[in-house]
Amino acid sequence: MMFGAMASTEGPTLTHEKQYDIILAEHQGVAKQVSQFVDEDLSALNAKLECRRCPLETGLKNSRD
Repeated sequence: MMFGAMASTEGPTLTHEKQYDIILAEHQGVAKQVSQFVDEDLSALNAKLECRRCPLETGLKNSRD
């Protein structure tokens, strides 16, 4: 999508707009799943591991902290 838009001095075509809408819809679904995993599933897993004295160490900081 980006290469077609970058090579043109005109505005986006209908195809570009449709592609953008598709990408936006797919991104929102994936973003919701990732957010649920980070906020709920990963936190629950970490809590279970900490109870067993083996906390999850990803090496990554939670950007929401």
